[in-house]
Amino acid sequence: DGSARGGSVVAVSQELKLPVKLIGVGEGIEDLRDFAPDTFVDGLLGIGEAFGGKSNDEVELLQARLIAMKRERDAAIKEKNNE
Repeated sequence: DGSARGGSVVAVSQELKLPVKLIGVGEGIEDLRDFAPDTFVDGLLGIGEAFGGKSNDEVELLQARLIAMKRERDAAIKEKNNE
């Protein structure tokens, strides 16, 4: 993935039903690292050790926001299926 955060790797992995084994953190072959899902998601959200961490309050707010977004998505899917 050529983007700074590499979020499309998740979509491609799900679409092709293939696991992600390695992730590139630079331009060269020596920049490949084992893929760690938790660390990757933390990086997408800008939390965790790679970003100096966030306070527990910030993490809880992000978690609540993600839960709310999932509920909205599920409600929209349910509504669409009922049409």
